[in-house]
Amino acid sequence: MMMSSESPAVEPLELKGDREEYSGTFVQIREGWNSYVQAPELKVVFDSIRGPDAEILRSRQSFFYGKRFRALGRLFPGDVVQFQARIRLGKNGVLRLTNPTRVKRFDSLQQLDIGDFCG
Repeated sequence: MMMSSESPAVEPLELKGDREEYSGTFVQIREGWNSYVQAPELKVVFDSIRGPDAEILRSRQSFFYGKRFRALGRLFPGDVVQFQARIRLGKNGVLRLTNPTRVKRFDSLQQLDIGDFCG
């Protein structure tokens, strides 16, 4: 039974996990650690993650190099990748993107239509 002075933690509206469009500049593929299966696994690293309003949301973000990213073919540093993801609060209190889907590659930022973010 919960006492009246305790209240359940509620995430702010913008952190509820709704999918939004994001883009990032590909940097590298590196080996990381998958704590779920306790084994090394490849990760894809992006710089300058831009949110729906085209402003930089994060300076760097990595995702596991899964089938969605592998389907893009060979990535080169500087390629811009657009994807949908959920935004969550990480363990250390930093905003983090999770569950990337609908992944598309662009050769440069000029090919990415900023209007794609607006609707």
